Amino acid sequence: PKGAWWTIYHDPVLDRLAQQATGASPTIPAVVARRDQARYTARIEGADAFPALAVNAEASRSRTAPNRRTGSPAFTSDSFSLPLDLSYELDLWGRVRRTRESAGARAEAADADYHNVLLGVQADVVRGYFALRALDVERAVLVRTVETRRKSSTIIGRQVALGAVGQLDASLAETDLATAE
Repeated sequence: PKGAWWTIYHDPVLDRLAQQATGASPTIPAVVARRDQARYTARIEGADAFPALAVNAEASRSRTAPNRRTGSPAFTSDSFSLPLDLSYELDLWGRVRRTRESAGARAEAADADYHNVLLGVQADVVRGYFALRALDVERAVLVRTVETRRKSSTIIGRQVALGAVGQLDASLAETDLATAE
């Protein structure tokens, strides 16, 4: 588990986006279900290492009909049964132990898969967020560059009008502006 590792950037927008993505990702509930299933299976497999006790209680009541032809009186009989079945598998060849270890390893792998998916979703959000922020900065620099080139072209146009510089300088300034735009 990596926790909220993106908080090192101290960006509340990024914090909100990462938490939203973690809560809204459809892959995370699926991997959580696989992890829970692997844990449940490991617990079931671990139960084979202990003795099993089965109780199958039964109770019955019967009554003979009073209008029988035999002439004997009607009677009621109760029957109770409480069989206990205790079983235990001796693990001479290690089958139970290996099965339990295998189920435990599958549960650990499912847990690692969960953390990897979680990290992947969070990393995708952080990567996309910083790519977007980089594009925002690049756009802002480009807007400032166009402004600067427009001012420069205006200044050089005035200098040409005053005869301080030649038309070549004005053409170069206009080309720089068009390139930036």
